[in-house]
Amino acid sequence: MEVSTGDAGLVVESDAYRLEVDRSNPVAWLHDGTGARPMRLMLLVGLDSDRGQDGTLFVSEPVVEEADGGCVVTVAAESTTWQRKSVRLTCREDEIAFDATVAGAGRLTDVRLLGGPYSGTARWGGGRFHSSWPARILFDPSPDDPRRVLQPAAEPASIGVIGGAHPGRGHWFFTPAPFVLAGSGADLVDPDDPDGAPWTVLELRTGVDTATFTELRYAPSQGGFSLELSYDGQTAVDGSFTTPPLVIRPGVSNPYDAVGHHADRLRSDGLAPSVTRTAADWWSRPMFCGWGEQCRQARLDAGSPMPYARQELYDRSLATLTEQFGEDPACWRMRQERRPIRSLTGVIGPSLTMPYMDRGSWVHVVAFDAAAPVDPAAPVDPAATPGAP
Repeated sequence: MEVSTGDAGLVVESDAYRLEVDRSNPVAWLHDGTGARPMRLMLLVGLDSDRGQDGTLFVSEPVVEEADGGCVVTVAAESTTWQRKSVRLTCREDEIAFDATVAGAGRLTDVRLLGGPYSGTARWGGGRFHSSWPARILFDPSPDDPRRVLQPAAEPASIGVIGGAHPGRGHWFFTPAPFVLAGSGADLVDPDDPDGAPWTVLELRTGVDTATFTELRYAPSQGGFSLELSYDGQTAVDGSFTTPPLVIRPGVSNPYDAVGHHADRLRSDGLAPSVTRTAADWWSRPMFCGWGEQCRQARLDAGSPMPYARQELYDRSLATLTEQFGEDPACWRMRQERRPIRSLTGVIGPSLTMPYMDRGSWVHVVAFDAAAPVDPAAPVDPAATPGAP
């Protein structure tokens, strides 16, 4: 890594990127080495609190210091609500970490990264400023539609622990997903498409203890963007506070690789547990699904699967499995006395088996292959049905 200074500002260059930091304005340009339009990083943050909205009045000239494996660029700022504020870029060979530190007191409501209110450059005017990047497609591991993990980069995205069926809250599929976003300058529909490379990755590298926000939002605006964290007034600052580092990694080949790298780094940095699990042998075998068997039987009979959704038919399948393979305590049985089951016109009985709840003795999860279709209207002898009341 090479660091140099000139009339225009500070330059940090590695094999993966070239970072140019303006000497007098809170802006830096990140080149990924492909010749594409650089990423424009606004070295601004806004840490809003119950004391009011945080804006930046003035920024100092960037200061660079050597660090293990790279360097640290610090830009001090004057805040409207905090006693002190500074933005820091920690530059390593293949990534840049962006964070900010404030001093003072208050309860955080919303935090904005890579943007915020600023009035320190007269020719820019005032108001809110945003970063920009050449991404046309955004990879979001917490999609609002599980079938769509790619979206236009001009659309907002959210990763967090809230979501639901109401408008604007459809990101419920993975809560919370890894705090990773990736942008590509190509038009594509498949994250594995090699034409999407290189991807620029934004990842919030934080552990559970410091992830006291409820949501990370990607907030695009008229060709720009910033990232927002919702703290909802639940995080109190009394002294100093440093935001979770936002790591920028250019030149990534695949967004799924980015998610894997993110998880590996969290573990290696001690921010996530490293758990060694011994896989049960039945996980590598076909699994029996009652609904799947009902659909299979209906297909053989050219009918609807709904008439097959009967307790006695389900238990008949389980009895066949038990006879062939024996029982295995690796599955679960719902206890009627712990979780009452409402009867659906007498079809569901108290011995209903479920893939969760209280541990019990059930059958080995293996493939079931009946020799002939089952007549859903055929009478069943309750005494011959396992678990019948």
